[in-house]
Amino acid sequence: MNSPLKYIQNTSVRIKFYDYLQDELNDLTSAITLTFDLSNSNLADTLPGSYIIKRFDRLNKTWESIPSMWNETTKQVSALVDHLSDYAVFGEKSDPTPPVTTIVINGERSGLWYKKYPTVALTALDGDGVETVDRTFYSLNEGLEWEEYINAFDLTKDGVYDILFRSSDASGNYEDAKDSPLLRVNTLNGINDESAVKGAAFQTSIN
Repeated sequence: MNSPLKYIQNTSVRIKFYDYLQDELNDLTSAITLTFDLSNSNLADTLPGSYIIKRFDRLNKTWESIPSMWNETTKQVSALVDHLSDYAVFGEKSDPTPPVTTIVINGERSGLWYKKYPTVALTALDGDGVETVDRTFYSLNEGLEWEEYINAFDLTKDGVYDILFRSSDASGNYEDAKDSPLLRVNTLNGINDESAVKGAAFQTSIN
């Protein structure tokens, strides 16, 4: 699931305190003010003034929001904290919509089968309909391995393919993986008939 918030790079810190014997303390006796200066941070793709500090809950392994104050003049965000923990700054994404990827398959077919190795092309558009997608990936083995899509490619082996594909954008939005229609490739001599379901194929061949 895509988060509406984006992590601001280089803002993750871990707060530790030590006593006079240099033994690490387990907790704070009173709250302190934690301030992040974002004047030199990359705030692209985030909404101005939307920045908050979050604390990492190690028990539940989640980031918990803390009431935060943003100073537009100094570009600083502050919060009172009373835990020795990990903290980071997040901002609301200016574009919370993931990309949309489509697949086009070109090749010579005979019935349901491609007689020659087909060419696969992927096109991804961001939520505003503009080609500002960061990266696109595809998988030929049901998601076990993913390859970054650079250019259109040919399938170079006979068989039945279920291609998975997805894209991400610069705002950190990730598209859910989609799958193509089953691609049946047979460049060898013979008549083939097949009934296939996702994850399984049953084939007879008459030569």
